[in-house]
Amino acid sequence: MASDGEVGLKGAAMVQPDRVSKFLGGLLGTAVAVLARRA
Repeated sequence: MASDGEVGLKGAAMVQPDRVSKFLGGLLGTAVAVLARRA
């Protein structure tokens, strides 16, 4: 079963894909930057 977070993300993506993709892209970029800084 999908978690509440996954369901929320899918619902939001259907309503506003641009905003969600930018948000997820920002999270991914932040995670990569943090990992790169630690390495």
